[in-house]
Amino acid sequence: MTRAGCRGEGPSTLPTGPLAPHLGEPYFYNVEIILPDRIRRCQSNGARLMKQVEKRGKGPRGLAKADITRAAISELESVGEAGFTLRKVAARLGCDPMTIVYHFRSKEGLFRAMAGWISEQLDGVDATRPWDGRLVQLAEGLRSLALGYPSTFRLMQRFMNTGVSDYKHSESVLQALEEAGVSEEQLAQLCLGWYACVIGLALAEVDGLLQPASQTELEEIEMLDPTAFPITTRCTESFRNLPRGAVFSLTLETFLLGIRGRAAGGGTRGACESV
Repeated sequence: MTRAGCRGEGPSTLPTGPLAPHLGEPYFYNVEIILPDRIRRCQSNGARLMKQVEKRGKGPRGLAKADITRAAISELESVGEAGFTLRKVAARLGCDPMTIVYHFRSKEGLFRAMAGWISEQLDGVDATRPWDGRLVQLAEGLRSLALGYPSTFRLMQRFMNTGVSDYKHSESVLQALEEAGVSEEQLAQLCLGWYACVIGLALAEVDGLLQPASQTELEEIEMLDPTAFPITTRCTESFRNLPRGAVFSLTLETFLLGIRGRAAGGGTRGACESV
């Protein structure tokens, strides 16, 4: 028996014997009768291939880095850094801790990815705003993330950059500072200083430093000698009625005023020469 031609060409030799009932059909239509097992094997192999394509980019047990990162963030926000371990993250995912090491190499690598995830949630700036408005927009976005993910946000202060999305935001900060008139040699320094200021303020609010004074603290202030602590005692009501977010906004505004003044003065140190 020779191989049949393609559909429409007709067979070169028709099947005989057991295939006689199909003599009136081209050989092409008898494939499932001749090779049923081989067809099923091909279908099975094709299904496995499709699953491999779907899992492309994933590691052991089919876990992607994004899945692990999100699980790690949930774990960190639940137990805090002191109780955070790769084993606990693995338990959340139902995998072996070595799966996490496969993707991130170390706990520090996972922390960097988690900080990078925080940066990815930050919206880009509105390019139509003036330079100081863009910096305020970024700062407010960082503050919101700190309040929403306090434990994970804390990781951002460990790394100068956490990935491509972080570079996009830092580029926006550099552009704003340059537009403000900051000199080329001071751009990097003030960019890092801006981040330190904003991240520090956000974490201080998360930890309670920027909250209204407690009753115990107010009672301690009231016990102070007004002649020795005249300004502190005068500010008692201000400490008592501190508006939410007021310290963050005022400090950021003062920082931006300093940038304006420094740029206007040609970037000189001025009164801070001894610092």
